[in-house]
Amino acid sequence: MSRIVARAIALCLLQPLWALAQSGETVRIAHIDPFSGPFANVGQNQLKSWQFIAERMAGTKNPAGVKFEIVGFDNKG
Repeated sequence: MSRIVARAIALCLLQPLWALAQSGETVRIAHIDPFSGPFANVGQNQLKSWQFIAERMAGTKNPAGVKFEIVGFDNKG
């Protein structure tokens, strides 16, 4: 069930970006989370999950031909 909810949220967040970007462009999305310190493993896991979703959205399901890239930034939490 949580996988379906995550996909629905990803579609809702990425859908408006398709309309704003030109075909063949790369849209970079910042992901700010702890990548060092005691919660580093949680932040890295979430970053990999969002990167996976971005790769899936850049495939054949993307009608505009836009590529998404998730960039991680460490908040040193």
